[in-house]
Amino acid sequence: MAVALQHVQDKPTPLDVQAPAWSPDGRTIVFVSWRDGNGEVYAMNADGSEPRNLTRHPARDVRPTWSRHGRRIAFVSRRDGNPEIYVMDADGSGKRN
Repeated sequence: MAVALQHVQDKPTPLDVQAPAWSPDGRTIVFVSWRDGNGEVYAMNADGSEPRNLTRHPARDVRPTWSRHGRRIAFVSRRDGNPEIYVMDADGSGKRN
């Protein structure tokens, strides 16, 4: 997994990639990256290709985890001023508190 995560790092920053989590089917990894200036939840293919920002929000989004079936991702966000759990579809759509 370390090799795959190195593919998404634009620069060698210790905090750039955090909290990696494999999807139940092993095809996708979600992780937190600070490359946009705040914590965002990203996903990429297991081989390190196609990194994509799933949250795109100025609030800090952290601690991503997969649902058992792999169709949703839960994460913690401060979008409402305090840390709360949000859920989104695996493609980043359908975010809800």
